Amino acid sequence: MERQDYTEQLLEASDYSTIVREVPIFKPSTKRRIGFFTGDEQHVISLEKGIELTRNYRKSTGKNAEAGTYFGREIFEKILGQNTCVGIRIYYARQTNGRPTLVLTGAQTNGDDLFQGTLAQEARFSSPVPFVPNQLNSDSVKKNVTVNRQTKVFSGKENHYVTLAEAAELTKNHRESMKEGDAKGAFFGSGIYRKILAQSNCVGIRIYNAMHNDGSPTFVLVGVDEFGFDLLGGILGQMAMLCPPWCYVFGPLNK
Repeated sequence: MERQDYTEQLLEASDYSTIVREVPIFKPSTKRRIGFFTGDEQHVISLEKGIELTRNYRKSTGKNAEAGTYFGREIFEKILGQNTCVGIRIYYARQTNGRPTLVLTGAQTNGDDLFQGTLAQEARFSSPVPFVPNQLNSDSVKKNVTVNRQTKVFSGKENHYVTLAEAAELTKNHRESMKEGDAKGAFFGSGIYRKILAQSNCVGIRIYNAMHNDGSPTFVLVGVDEFGFDLLGGILGQMAMLCPPWCYVFGPLNK
């Protein structure tokens, strides 16, 4: 299901009243709806769909592109545990050296960012942990290939905390490098994060950059175990609600 189709379906399914404040959806006159996000949005996809979406991204950007990044379960629990939080918005960001990264913030039912609360950025490893090659991050790995790794690389308690000032600077760096029409980030309801983290042996979530067949960006979410393996046989998430149009336009992470 492509981004616009999903957006239109959600709009039709919502019977909430509107408020005066307007945000850019697909038409300038469309108003933000009170209580539009619930946390129970449908984001689950098949592994085959996840493979297709991540492959689309690699084809469009080249083999040296940033495939994605890992966040430990503790930071998701902290963000989702905040009062009024119904999901997490993932912002594209960029470090001062130009390296892409992601910033996470809680989001409320009306779409506002909880930017005064817990914020996250990717773990600051002394040396980056390499991906275990699989179908979500490589074109050369076959379906039944196994990799033996016995060293634990993740605990789920990695330090992802970032200050609001740091997070605002990181997202600003991305916006300054954006081309017209590029996405700033995306929202996922709390339900998909909880379903992934509830899986046996899951210590965190890897967020893969991905792309629809029409060229619109998205993310693919997959659980990760303590050895760094993606839980490919488990729950995968997608159908991100992109910003734009689903933006909180008044906060420091999106100004």
